Amino acid sequence: MKKFSEEAFLRDIASIDWEQALGFSGDANLLVQQFSNVCSQVIEKHAPLRQIRVSEIYCPWINSDFKNLGLEIDSKGLL
Repeated sequence: MKKFSEEAFLRDIASIDWEQALGFSGDANLLVQQFSNVCSQVIEKHAPLRQIRVSEIYCPWINSDFKNLGLEIDSKGLL
């Protein structure tokens, strides 16, 4: 992560008012969900998910004969 600032991330986590963020619910499932939501918001702010595109990897041993053989095996249900 090129632009991730550990200091800023830890500062934001430390600044969370957990009593307010989690509320006073006695339901453990609700508390876990609220905790997860709060943490996810901070994580998304500092280290958002990015979509990357993977280019085709060159594999010289996979030629058209090899691909056709795979299609034939698939069509006959041999695997």
